[in-house]
Amino acid sequence: DPWTLAAYIDDGESQPKLRSWEAFDKPSVNTVDIVYLSEAGVGAFDAALASASSQADDATGVLPQDVTLRSFRSLALGRSSIFFQWQEVKQCFEQILPSVPFSGCSLMCSQDVATEIMSYGTLLRKLRSFVEVTAQPVASLPALTALRGSVGSILEAIEAVLSTNLPGCRSMLQLHSALDLPRGLLQLVERLVESVRDAESEEEVIARLSDEVTSAVESGTMFAHVLRNILARVCGPWLVSLKEELGLNHPHASQALGHSHGGTAAPGIPGLTGASLSTRPPSRTAFLDAEDERLVKETRQTVSLLRVNFPEHLHQVTTGNQASGPNLTNRRVDVFEETRQSVQAHHRRLNKLLMRQLFSSLQLRKHIDLQRGFHLLGNGHFVSRLSTALFSTDTQSPERKRCTVPTSETVGLRLGATAGQRWPPASSELRLTLMGLVHDHASDLPGGLSFAIRELPDEEIERVMDASSLYALDFLKLQYAAPPLLDLIFTPSCMQKYDDIFRYLLRMLRVFDLTKRLQSIVAKDEHSSSAIKTKLVMQVHRAVSGIMAYVMDVGVAVPWAELQHSLDTIERDVFGNEGESETKPMSNITALANIHEACLDQIRTRLFLRKKQGSIRDALDDLLRTVL
Repeated sequence: DPWTLAAYIDDGESQPKLRSWEAFDKPSVNTVDIVYLSEAGVGAFDAALASASSQADDATGVLPQDVTLRSFRSLALGRSSIFFQWQEVKQCFEQILPSVPFSGCSLMCSQDVATEIMSYGTLLRKLRSFVEVTAQPVASLPALTALRGSVGSILEAIEAVLSTNLPGCRSMLQLHSALDLPRGLLQLVERLVESVRDAESEEEVIARLSDEVTSAVESGTMFAHVLRNILARVCGPWLVSLKEELGLNHPHASQALGHSHGGTAAPGIPGLTGASLSTRPPSRTAFLDAEDERLVKETRQTVSLLRVNFPEHLHQVTTGNQASGPNLTNRRVDVFEETRQSVQAHHRRLNKLLMRQLFSSLQLRKHIDLQRGFHLLGNGHFVSRLSTALFSTDTQSPERKRCTVPTSETVGLRLGATAGQRWPPASSELRLTLMGLVHDHASDLPGGLSFAIRELPDEEIERVMDASSLYALDFLKLQYAAPPLLDLIFTPSCMQKYDDIFRYLLRMLRVFDLTKRLQSIVAKDEHSSSAIKTKLVMQVHRAVSGIMAYVMDVGVAVPWAELQHSLDTIERDVFGNEGESETKPMSNITALANIHEACLDQIRTRLFLRKKQGSIRDALDDLLRTVL
């Protein structure tokens, strides 16, 4: 024991022998008496201080060492004693006799030692109050509950160690040395606690703690492993709730984790319930980078869609149920490190399941083809019947007049057939004319595709009133209501683009049909038609046919072929072998919607329907108006 002199007592002696160089050089020399104050013991030092104090007329005496050490031991455990009392109002320890030195110490030294150990005891009491607090508004946050449990465990461990070590401390120096490591750890813990004092959300608590732990680790602290464990316990409830939300864990997992932090189940994290996933506003989690946030967001959306539309298929996705926590990588704390690879694989399986349902159960390709056949005039039978219903002069008018009996002839609007034609037709006439044109092709698909009246601004209504105008059919539109889940692909933005394209194609169809009929009339009556008239009709038809060929073959068909190729590739990946590499990127419903909308944007660009292409579009409209 280095704190006693027992090791220096020779055999047969009852008192320690004080060594000196004189006795070493000349063994016959008798040991001299003690001449140094520092070697005379605390009694001589206290007497010297008392003598100096009496000469200065400020004698106060000294506090006995054994009683003082007992008080300091209690103070180191955060307890009040005869010399140090806890002040509840000031939230600190105060010394009872601050002007009386301790035995063996000067007054200045005594005050410095007391101040340092009182600050340690005060820190201990403050951390205990943090562990025991229950009245704060954010006390129910699982992350704070876990942090309190972690801090409580640290305080219990320190108290257990000090309760064993402090009774052996026989001097202030020993006591001070025994508190060095606990003091350094508690100061770090205090930084963590203070960083989350005003945190209002689960993510904010974890983000702040992550920053503090990272800063401490980068500074080279010897308590990196302790800080890692604290962060792991704090992140635990959030990660488990996130896994439950993403379908990775069973609901009882968070209850078990909550029990491990204090005997009661941790409450659910606000805003992460399944019912609110689709409407949950995005929150910035500072401890996740942009890629991780995207991964969590897409996985959350996929789970939400499956729960709403295909709940019976969720059980097909089986994943591990292990708990994961943060990791230390290159001295940088990564809260999401262990969870990322679990979530990535799970997201791929969920997404594959959802995409399979899109292509099989919801018949995505049929809905895509439906738009191609009708909105983009890709169905020849529909285009033929539509042209007949709108433009043919060999049809009977839907308008009913007195003394006129309807015949079995096809009903048509006969647009432009007579001068001064009443236009636009009544809604009843439209229904009678267009009835059955769409229903025969789309009856087996949900969502519904039908003709409707387009709402137009006042300046465009005037153009529609003129039957000879290029814009006479602008009031007519096709409407389509996508079924649930498919409405994420056939969005209002996409349907508006389909409508813009259909309106333009309807104008082209009208002019093309007119020139074709004129060519047929001239061909039948070539003897009475002049050569100039015949040549003019042929040139007009050639010009309009060339524009129509560009519109359908280049403007529509090429982008649509690219879309079909992309869909074929996605479908092969979705229904491919299960043994394929799990690292291969898998398209999701968002990417599918983007591909679909990009195709429509290309078509609109090739048909000069964008605002920046207004001059080209106006020139083409002038040509078509001239033809009419």
